[in-house]
Amino acid sequence: MITASVMPAVRSAAHKAKKLLLDVASSLLEISADDLLIRRGRIRSRDNAIDQPVTEITKRLAQSVLEATGSRGLNADDVKIQTFGCQVAQVAVDPAVGEVVVEHVWGVHDVGRIINPLGASGQIEGGILQGVGYALTEEFVVDPGTGIPVSATFDTYKVPTIADSPKMTIDFIDLPDTNVPNIGAKGLAEPPIVPTAAAIANAFAHATGRRAASLPLTRATVIETLR
Repeated sequence: MITASVMPAVRSAAHKAKKLLLDVASSLLEISADDLLIRRGRIRSRDNAIDQPVTEITKRLAQSVLEATGSRGLNADDVKIQTFGCQVAQVAVDPAVGEVVVEHVWGVHDVGRIINPLGASGQIEGGILQGVGYALTEEFVVDPGTGIPVSATFDTYKVPTIADSPKMTIDFIDLPDTNVPNIGAKGLAEPPIVPTAAAIANAFAHATGRRAASLPLTRATVIETLR
């Protein structure tokens, strides 16, 4: 959400700052700003007669500062911006003791342009692990007599650890959404969590021929389901 909300404004501000820098370079180098380019930290003229580091220009600014602001434009009025994704889980079930192990999760998501591939992959990995917890271990239990939670600590409310992490195969469509202003990127926070538990529950049903009525798939729930 932060990427989709903030990055268009940052890019807009950066574009304006770039234009200010080219105007300064134009004045110092006595060449039209339209004939200058900034590439890989260097200012170049289109005919390559000028080619120098940007720092050669910025150090001549002394105490002056180039300032620019930007904002995010509105989404198109006639469309609704959505993310899309598909996740598939592979599980192993031990019916004797009611154990379910998630062995592998595949996730492919369409969230527009991928700005940071490593960060985006990490987002999906974290979402999948949260979904594994929701599907298998995270059980909120309330004392029916007092209404007091009896699974309110990490000793009793079991969240998954790295030892519970399945193998993950992650990929992205990575096509900018032209309906999103400026960068074409959409949010990625919750989508990886949402389908994970459903994929695990479906894999359990496919493996056993029985569908559990509720989550998480604790040992007690699995044994009861398989009776």
